Amino acid sequence: MPESAMAEMVSTADIETYQQNGVVVLRNCINSNWISRLRVAVEKDLVFSGPRAEIYTKPEDPGLFFNDFYMYQRIPEFCDYALHGPGGEIAAHLMGASRVNLFNDHLFVKEPGTLESLVRWHQDQPHCAVDGRQFCSMWAPLDPISAE
Repeated sequence: MPESAMAEMVSTADIETYQQNGVVVLRNCINSNWISRLRVAVEKDLVFSGPRAEIYTKPEDPGLFFNDFYMYQRIPEFCDYALHGPGGEIAAHLMGASRVNLFNDHLFVKEPGTLESLVRWHQDQPHCAVDGRQFCSMWAPLDPISAE
């Protein structure tokens, strides 16, 4: 990605916010083509989920709350996004790193109206076997989400 395009997605102020607070909200960093491809990947994973997949809702409950890991190892669209999507470059800019390594990918699917417990704001690092400050976790919603 050209440096000018990255500068439009991740400003100096964004980098400073991330460095100071460990978190920053970046909007519109994933274009509609990637969003469409990732939606296809999610549908594939719902049908052909991996060995670590979990469904948190009961069949009689409204909605679906599902999660899975390491989809990039099984689903080409996730692999393509992991290797060629903007996430790695964004993470590198935020951390001031010359390169990044993918530790894992993690998918949450929570349909509107699902009564299962909320996914509250939390810190991801305790869940990962990594240490240090050069760690970046990203969340990318594929559907519009309301404040409710």
